[in-house]
Amino acid sequence: METYHGLISMDHVVDGSVVINGEERVFEGARGYIEKDWGSSFPSSWVWLQANCFKERGVSLMVFAAVIPWLHHSFVGHLTVFLHRGKVINLSTYCGGKLTRLEKTDTGVSMRVRARRG
Repeated sequence: METYHGLISMDHVVDGSVVINGEERVFEGARGYIEKDWGSSFPSSWVWLQANCFKERGVSLMVFAAVIPWLHHSFVGHLTVFLHRGKVINLSTYCGGKLTRLEKTDTGVSMRVRARRG
């Protein structure tokens, strides 16, 4: 692949502060998410969804769908990773998962992913 993606942490504790326009914002026990992307040729279009604001800690969802450049062509692929109670469930294209719906509306985005059968 010409583009690489790495999930560093899907749900960790954040403590610290940031100053915006002279006003300090303090984070104590907040929840964090860290990822990285690198490479030489990035998708021409994509949509990215990420959530870890569930009541229960250790639960996080990341879904990314994009037009992926590949060997002078492209394809629609997705990364879909669900963290639940410490278990990682990977439904991404490279794991056989299928993106069966991707719809943008005036109020948001709707995506549906299915696991590989078998």
